[in-house]
Amino acid sequence: MTSASRHRPGPLGRLAALVATLGLVAVPCLCTAASAADPRTPAPSPAPEPARLAAIDVNGVRPTVVTTSTGPTVVVEGVIRNTGDRVLHSLAVRLQRGQPARQAAHLRTELADDVATFEINGEFQTIAEQLRPGQTTGFSITMPLSGPAGLQISDPGVYPILVNLNATPDYGDRARVADSRTLLPVLSLPPNRDRAREYRANPTAAAKTGLGPDGSVAAATAQPAPFTMLWPIAAPAQTVPGRVGAGATDHIVLVNEALAHSLAPGGRLHNLLVGLRPVMTAGADDPRVAVRDSLCLAIDPDLLVTVSAMTRGYAVPRDPADPTGATTPGRGQADAKAWLAELTKLAAGRCTVALPYAGADLDALHRVGNTALTRLALADPADLVDKILDVKTVRGMALPGNGRINTASTAELAKAQIPTALVASSTVTPRGKNAADGQYVADRLRVATFDRAITAALGAAGSQPHTAASTPADQRVDLSGESAVSRRQAALAALAFPSIVVPDPRFPVRPGDPLPVTGRSSVISPPAYWSVTPQDATDLATTAGLLLRSGAAKPAALPAVITATSKSDRRAALADPATDGWWLPSEKAATSMDASANLTWQLQAALVRSPGGSGGESHGTTPQQYMAPLRYDLLRAIPGPDGTAATRTELRSARGQRVSAVSETLERMKNSVRVLDPGGRYTQVSERSPLLLVTRNELALPIRVRIETAAPLDFTIGDVGVIEIPARGTRQVQFPANSANSESTSVTFTLVSASGVLLGGDPIKLSVNSNAYGKPLFVVTLIAAAVLVLLVARRLWRRFRGTPDPADADRPEVSVQDRFLAGRDYSWRQVESAQHPPGAPDD
Repeated sequence: MTSASRHRPGPLGRLAALVATLGLVAVPCLCTAASAADPRTPAPSPAPEPARLAAIDVNGVRPTVVTTSTGPTVVVEGVIRNTGDRVLHSLAVRLQRGQPARQAAHLRTELADDVATFEINGEFQTIAEQLRPGQTTGFSITMPLSGPAGLQISDPGVYPILVNLNATPDYGDRARVADSRTLLPVLSLPPNRDRAREYRANPTAAAKTGLGPDGSVAAATAQPAPFTMLWPIAAPAQTVPGRVGAGATDHIVLVNEALAHSLAPGGRLHNLLVGLRPVMTAGADDPRVAVRDSLCLAIDPDLLVTVSAMTRGYAVPRDPADPTGATTPGRGQADAKAWLAELTKLAAGRCTVALPYAGADLDALHRVGNTALTRLALADPADLVDKILDVKTVRGMALPGNGRINTASTAELAKAQIPTALVASSTVTPRGKNAADGQYVADRLRVATFDRAITAALGAAGSQPHTAASTPADQRVDLSGESAVSRRQAALAALAFPSIVVPDPRFPVRPGDPLPVTGRSSVISPPAYWSVTPQDATDLATTAGLLLRSGAAKPAALPAVITATSKSDRRAALADPATDGWWLPSEKAATSMDASANLTWQLQAALVRSPGGSGGESHGTTPQQYMAPLRYDLLRAIPGPDGTAATRTELRSARGQRVSAVSETLERMKNSVRVLDPGGRYTQVSERSPLLLVTRNELALPIRVRIETAAPLDFTIGDVGVIEIPARGTRQVQFPANSANSESTSVTFTLVSASGVLLGGDPIKLSVNSNAYGKPLFVVTLIAAAVLVLLVARRLWRRFRGTPDPADADRPEVSVQDRFLAGRDYSWRQVESAQHPPGAPDD
C-alpha cells in the first residue's frame, strides 16, 4: 500500500478536510477584516481563529539587500513548526514574488495581499515526509534572482516575497497550511549573462537604464535621496500621579517596575542604546560615520526626568492596585544610573531633539486651551533635555507623536513659537505641483513630511512589534505569524525604499494614484515606543551605510532639514482626517485641566524657596520644582492615539485618574495653609487692643499670604500686608484694631495667597468684645483729671505761702524723739537697734 493510499480519507475525512480547507481560507479573510477596522476606534477582541496547522519562522534572508556584489541567488532559511493537532505529510516549500512596491503604502499593503498576487513562483522543494504536532524541521530555499527559473527580477526595487508551505494533514487534502511574508530590497543587480546580451544588442539604450556590459544593473545615483533618521528614545508615563516635588532627597514613586526592567540589560530601552553605541562612537575612518551624521536622537523629556529621579532612589506601591498606598523601595536605581550615564555619553556632541513632553497630543492641547501648558509641552522640553544630558538640542521643529497635525493644532505651535513641524505625508494635500523634497508651506506652518508606511514597518520590527493606531487600515499587517527576522527584513526594505525607488513628483505611479507627497526626501521617523533589538539596530545601520556609500542616498542632518523646510515655498493644505478624536479629553476634563494648570502657577507664584526644612527634605527645592510634577501629570494625561492604551476605556480611565489626582492634590495644598480658629469670644482690654491670630502652613515650602478682614464700620482693623509663613510651621499675626463702641462685634478673616488663591477653606469668623465706653468715659476722665490738678495746686499754693492747710488741722504734733530719729540715717538706726533691741531693759 502506498503512502498516499494509506492516508486517503473516507467520506468523514473528506468532510473534515473541507472544513479544514475553509478554515485555512478563513484565516486570511479574518485578518483582512481586522485590518479594515476603523483605526479611529480600537477594534474589539477578535473571535477565536481556527487553529493553524503550521507556522513558518524565517531566521535568515541572504542577502538582506541585493547589490552588484551579493551574488546571483537569494537564500531563505527557517524552521517549520507543526502548531496543530494533526500530523502533516509530504511537507514542501517554495518561494514566490509579488510586484515591486511603487509607493510607500505598498510596503505594507502588498504584505497583506492575497497569495495569488505573488505571481512569480519557484518550484516546491520537499523538506520532510512527516511532521507530528509540536515537532519542527528546518528548511533552506535557494533561488536565482533573475531568469525564468528564478524570481525574474531585472530592475532595482523593493519586492514582496512569500514562503509557501504545502502539506497534507491527517483527514485532509493537500493544501497551503502556512506562509510567511517579507520584503527584499534590490539596490542594484549583480552581473547576468542574459542582461549582458541585452547590453551588447543596444549599448546606448541600456546605459540609460543603468545596465552595464556584464549585465549588472547600477543603483540610481543621479538624484540621491537626502537621508535623515530619527532614533526615538521614549517610554509611557510611569509615575504615580498627584505628587509634588518635595526635594532632592525625596523619592519618586512609580506605578510598577516596568521602567526598571526596560532600563536593565536586555530591556527595550537598554537595547536601544546597545544598538546605537557602534554608530555613535564610530571613528573618523569608519563607514558608519555618514550614518551617525544623518542620525538624531529624539528624546522624550518625561523619560529623562523620571530616570534622573530614579538615580536618587525610588519606590513602588506594595499593592499595584493601590498606587497611593504603602510603598517599597525600587530595585532599579543602579540600572537607571548606568543607562542615563550611557545616554549622556552617546548624546555628547551629537544631534538631539526633544519630543513633546510625555507624547502630549497637539489636538488635546488645543482642546485644553492653556497657552502656558502648551509651551510646557512643546517649547520647554528642549531645556530639560539640555539640562539633564548637558547637550544643546536642535530647536525650531515640532515632532508630533503620531505625525498628525491639522489647522486647529497649528495654533498650538504658534503659541510655542515653533515655526516648522515634521508630519506624516497623509496629513498634507499639495496645492499645484508637489515638492520634490517633501517640504511645504501649510497655513502658517512649514512642514517636512515622512511616510507613515515606513514608520509602520520599523514599528513592526523588534521584540515588541507595534502597529500605531494612526496607521491606515489598508496598511495594517497581521504580525502574529511572522518571525523577528522576517519583520526585521521588511523594516530594512522600508528603510531602503526611498533611496531605491525614485518617484517623479509630476506624475502618479499608476493611473489614479495620488502624487508622491514626500518626493525624493527620506526622513525616517520610527514610532516613539519602538523596540528594536541590538541585531535590528546593527542591520539598520548597515543598510543605511550601504545606501549612503552607494550614492543612492546622501546624509542630511536634521538642522539642515529644518533650515530647508523654513525656506520652502510649495503651498499645501493640512488635511483634517475623518476621525471622532476618541483619544481627546472631554470638555469637562479639558476644563478641569485648564483650571488645575492655572492654579499650579498661581500657587507657585506665592511659594518661596527654602534652604531646607526639618530633616532637609526641601533643601534646594524651588517653587517651580515643587509644582512642576503636577503640570507634568496633566501632560501625561493627554497622549496621542499611538500610545500603549489598548482601548478607549483604558486611555480615558488613566486620564481620569491623573486629572483627578492633580485636582485633589491642589485642593489639599490649599487646605494645608490656614488660619487657626481660636474659637469662642475674643475680649479687648481696651478699644485699641490688637487682635492676635495664628496661621499654619503644612506645605514643604514657605508661602506668602495676605489675611483679608471684614468688620463693621465702627470697628477698624489695620492691614498687615503680605506675610510669610514658614514651611511646616506657624506664625502669629497681630492686627491693629480700634473699636468705637463696647458692643460685641463679628469680624471675618479670609486667608489668600499673595497671588490671589483662596486658602484654608471657609473664612474664620471671630466674635470680639471691646471695653470701649465712648464719649461719656472720655468726659468723666477729663473731669477727674481737672479735680486732681486743682487739689494738687491748692496744696502747693498754701505750702508756698506758709499757710497751714485746714486738712492738716486734726493731725497730732510730732514728738521730739520722732524728729530726732527722722534726722538719723538708716545705718545709725540699725546699730541702735542692735544695741538696744526692743523689749530689753534700759541701762
